[in-house]
Amino acid sequence: MTLPNPVIFVPGVTATDLRDLYALPPDKVWSLLVQNYDRVGLHPEDLRYEAQQPAQVRPDQIYEIAYREMVLDLRHDLSPAADQPVPVYLFGYDWRQPLEVTQARLKAFVAEVIEKTCLMRHYAADGYLQRRKINLIGHSMGGLVITGYLASEGAAAPVERVATLATPFKGSFEAVEKLILGTTNRREREAARLTPSLYYLIPSMTQGITIGPGLPQTDMFDPALWQRGVADTLAEALRLRSADPALAKDTQAAQAARAAKANQVLAELLAQARDHRKRIDSFDPAACGLQPQDWLCVIGTGDRTRIRLRIDDSPVGPTFDLTSPDTVSGDEVIMPPNWESGDGTVPLAGAQPNFAVTQKVVSRKDWGWLELKDKVLDAGAALHGILPNMNKVQDLLRNHLR
Repeated sequence: MTLPNPVIFVPGVTATDLRDLYALPPDKVWSLLVQNYDRVGLHPEDLRYEAQQPAQVRPDQIYEIAYREMVLDLRHDLSPAADQPVPVYLFGYDWRQPLEVTQARLKAFVAEVIEKTCLMRHYAADGYLQRRKINLIGHSMGGLVITGYLASEGAAAPVERVATLATPFKGSFEAVEKLILGTTNRREREAARLTPSLYYLIPSMTQGITIGPGLPQTDMFDPALWQRGVADTLAEALRLRSADPALAKDTQAAQAARAAKANQVLAELLAQARDHRKRIDSFDPAACGLQPQDWLCVIGTGDRTRIRLRIDDSPVGPTFDLTSPDTVSGDEVIMPPNWESGDGTVPLAGAQPNFAVTQKVVSRKDWGWLELKDKVLDAGAALHGILPNMNKVQDLLRNHLR
């Protein structure tokens, strides 16, 4: 008997708690119930570190409400016996950082998991020391992290099976809404504009994006298409946080220097995200030894989802239309689904990768009769976030990983 490979699960954006280890005792600065935007906000002059120093913010546990049931069920269902456990590891990460940073850390964690598994007697007896492979599951942005990791590693990636759940391979309009408006408050918006990872979620699909006349007919990674307010927020962060006292002065020269630096930061954030999207778009799983049947891609549909965005020219520059009624689809389930659908966060056009995979579509109608608790959670949230709890999805994962 060949045991299933150990599994590493990579959660979505914001779904890992963050803790500041500089405080004694450490302070939780981000969780499902705590969102301290001031302390998780990054520094405009070095986005690796927090704006408020001294600080030592590190990833903590992942959101149990979204993932606990799935992980515990996989650990149980994949294991052939109680004394032959199949490990299912959680990879919590600092979701604020560029995805390349997270991919490098995932690579190190993959190597660690393989070495740990070699120490397990039943795996050693099963020939794992020669096989040395793992399986990967990613939810939402976690799927982008996995895909980017595989694109970087190629044939050297020790991966046999992959599953991605509601992954925005071509982005989501919700990322734009968070950067432009903030989905809860202005503090969130200001922190979001200095969060590199959110720019990796900008939509790149052709469906639903309209660029008005007078503007560059390029894509949303072009800084010339962004509202001035984003760069203004970066300039104000420089005024407040720059280590250079000259940038804090209230003079025309200082204002011009802050504006130029802010535009440079925005351009770099967008360019970094565009380069990553190009690698995702051109990725071929065959380069990692993966066939279409080795990659399960679960897509949600039939939920109220933002599917359109119009960028208009105005006297103050580009403006994003995020309020018109035609920016969201209805609640009906369309089978087969078309691009005017989604999972409440990711439109269908953003969830479909360029490369060949095994695709499975699920909707709210796929909740089972006995999934009362999850159906209640789903009623108050988008399908996107609660999709890993769905029994049908867990069945798909179990069968795929076996």
